[in-house]
Amino acid sequence: MRSGDTLAPLLGKLRWEHLSVILLLIFACAGLTFVPSVVVSYPAAWALLVLLPGMQLTRWLGLYAGWREGRTLVLSAAAGLVITPSWLHWVGLGLGFNRWTVLGATVVLNLALGVLNVIFPAGVRRRGSLVENRKQRVAFAAMLLVLAVAVIIPYVEWHTEAGVYPVEMGDWFKHYGVAWSIRHTGVPPINVFFNYQGTLVYYYFYHLMVATLNLLTGDISSIHLSFTIWVVLVAITFALLCYLLARRVFGQASVALWSLFCVISVGGLDVIPMLPHNQETLRRTMPEVLNSWLAYFPMQHVDDWSPANYLRLSTLYVNTIWVPQHVSGLVLLLLGLYWLREVPNQRRLLMVAPFLLLSILGHSVWIAMVILACLGIHALLQIGSACRQHKYDVALRIGSAYLIVALVLGVISLPLMREYLSPNAPNSGIAFEIPLTREWAWLSPFKSYFSDTPVTRLLDLLLHYFWELGVLLIGGIAGLWWFKKRVHSEVLLSLFWLLLLISFTAITFFASGRLWKAEGFLMNNDLGLRAIMPAQVVLALFTGYLLAHWHEVSIRRWLRRILSGLLVAFVGLGVLAFIWEVCAMGVSKYLKPPRIDAITYRAFQAMKTYTEPFSIVRHLVYDDNATLYQLTFAQRSPGVSLGEAVVLYSNTDNLLYQLGLRREALKNRLPIWSYQALRELRADYLYIGERTRKAGLYLEKFDNPTYYEKVYEEYPIAIYRVRKLPLERMQARFVPAGIRYMGYIIDEAPVYPLGFRTTSPKALVTAWWLEQPVQQDFTVYIHFLSPEGKVVAQADHQLWSWANQKECPTSQWQTGKLYLDIIPIPSEALQAGTPLRIGIGLWIPQNSEYQRIETTELPVDEYHRLIIGTLEP
Repeated sequence: MRSGDTLAPLLGKLRWEHLSVILLLIFACAGLTFVPSVVVSYPAAWALLVLLPGMQLTRWLGLYAGWREGRTLVLSAAAGLVITPSWLHWVGLGLGFNRWTVLGATVVLNLALGVLNVIFPAGVRRRGSLVENRKQRVAFAAMLLVLAVAVIIPYVEWHTEAGVYPVEMGDWFKHYGVAWSIRHTGVPPINVFFNYQGTLVYYYFYHLMVATLNLLTGDISSIHLSFTIWVVLVAITFALLCYLLARRVFGQASVALWSLFCVISVGGLDVIPMLPHNQETLRRTMPEVLNSWLAYFPMQHVDDWSPANYLRLSTLYVNTIWVPQHVSGLVLLLLGLYWLREVPNQRRLLMVAPFLLLSILGHSVWIAMVILACLGIHALLQIGSACRQHKYDVALRIGSAYLIVALVLGVISLPLMREYLSPNAPNSGIAFEIPLTREWAWLSPFKSYFSDTPVTRLLDLLLHYFWELGVLLIGGIAGLWWFKKRVHSEVLLSLFWLLLLISFTAITFFASGRLWKAEGFLMNNDLGLRAIMPAQVVLALFTGYLLAHWHEVSIRRWLRRILSGLLVAFVGLGVLAFIWEVCAMGVSKYLKPPRIDAITYRAFQAMKTYTEPFSIVRHLVYDDNATLYQLTFAQRSPGVSLGEAVVLYSNTDNLLYQLGLRREALKNRLPIWSYQALRELRADYLYIGERTRKAGLYLEKFDNPTYYEKVYEEYPIAIYRVRKLPLERMQARFVPAGIRYMGYIIDEAPVYPLGFRTTSPKALVTAWWLEQPVQQDFTVYIHFLSPEGKVVAQADHQLWSWANQKECPTSQWQTGKLYLDIIPIPSEALQAGTPLRIGIGLWIPQNSEYQRIETTELPVDEYHRLIIGTLEP
């Protein structure tokens, strides 16, 4: 008997035993997610979502070397992001997004991958060590520990008796909102930022994973905890993949450690102008600390040294905590590069590549654009090279492979692209510019020599990128060039160059200051700050290569000393920028009073009790703390859409209109017209805080019980419920003008517009809606009728309401909006002592033109009056 005949049953048995172990792990992790303990449920949920499917995918690609091997664990943690988000997205679209659906979907995914490995097994790689000696192990662990602590610090929320120190990063509110929306409204998420106006179209695979982790861990979890855990995991995975890729490309653990150091800890030179800017900020906000050590403590993000409309490139550390969804895209990019270099069976890689690209697209659109452009050019270069060597069969195979990947990607990305290309897709944002040379303060003695010419604009560009990137720009390009000279057969070399070229080209093109909105193409700031990230990673990796081999450079001693000094200085400034960011992004908030005082925090907690789920609490910038932190602490939709959340909205004109409505809702003197604005905003509740009270905004109008109900008060904060009055359902139409009658109420404590001379204690409020613009100013006749049909009193008047920030008649009203008209009830009607029917109609006094009435539920009397109700005595 041949040995193969003997081994075949044994190998088959081992494979099925492997599947049984996988089954045991899957169901064990699924069960542990129900344990009411954070330290148990979260690791189990992460293993079920990421580690187990990633390990099965790593095994199938032939990169598995044992579940305890460090390299396998890192690759598995990254590979889990390839398939799980897409799978959850598809399942969520088809079956909904709830705990049992997600749990079943992840179990099915893990089972399918396990069976795939049994049917189509791959070889097991030889185990290897991440580092080569104890000294490297200590350095390696220390850098990862520093990164983990630096990432956690900005997300710590310290609760004290004086108040709460919340997360203060601008993007945090966007991240929390997207993850919260997915967690509570499903896939695709509903837009909680803007009155639930349609789905929230955003590259949300990262937030989908956060929401799923939160969902799987049940009641003990929170979005904040889930997000913080995921940020740390992504940051560590990103750093480890950078190290693994550098280790394979450069061949030495010591060189890879230098690259890891540059990725984690080195920034640009913009910490230099930040020092005086920080002093100026303290002089303006905290002058009492200027003579203490606090005068040199970082209080602001490094990029604040330049205006917001300038192209500002954040360090990789800042990107890790500020935009972790894009860093997840970088993780997948690094994983793809590692796979391209190391996977032994390229056919299997070809099958996985479309899912990898889809996941990158779901995490970061702009990083995906850069990668797709690189792959397209790389394919053309490979095909061209094969054709020049007359290897046409090779060229055909390469072209066919790339075409297959493109076609499969197009098919599997259709559900996501349908959302990206929908009318709700984000298309608003900032147009960035490159700073002008003559505006640089340190060039002030030479400003007169820098005119606005193509040459000086090129100088602007080079100086700006050098200033933002520092040693990473010079060291990265020098290291890549030197590596090319020393190593001629690296598979990834052309892709490294392409990533640099396309990333810099993309952000330079979109940061040209051109008004792209006029051409219907205004992108958000991701093109300025995110498309450069692949290039930043490449520069950091090869800066580490240069630093590791600097002692081998053969140059004159005096030149070596000068260049070494400059190199040390630039690296030192880069590390200082990292330290500055760590302090400014998290530590500095504890040097100031709590951003949320105790009274405000108690109000947030009360919102959960006194307001309904998914309600919207409206307020103005006067209460910016409530605006920013409402969703985080009260689980209520933001009342004002500020900061980075604007990129989630597709209609900036309507956004500005809504901001105007919010101002009018508080500034208007009349309760009725404040109510009209709040209802148009779909506000369920109204938040009043200390800064709002100090603004003098006629807040007594909210004590009108007809429109508002106070549900919470702890001075200076009060929360009012905006009543849902019967004024939003069509009850009749007046034609041919196309004016809908929407209902009426009796205002028991009316406040009238200026000019009314009446002491009537009650008013009649009628609601109207225009189907089409009208050119005439209509008059409404209102008759109070006795049981016998006699007119007891009349309140005829020109229809009048609040529109376009002023009081105006119907000719100035807009279509599709609710308008409220108020008129005093005549004393004769109030003193009648018997119920009176209320009949109304519309006409134009100038030509005596009456409107016909169309109704199916309200009576019309013989005098063509619409009987809308009864006035009780």
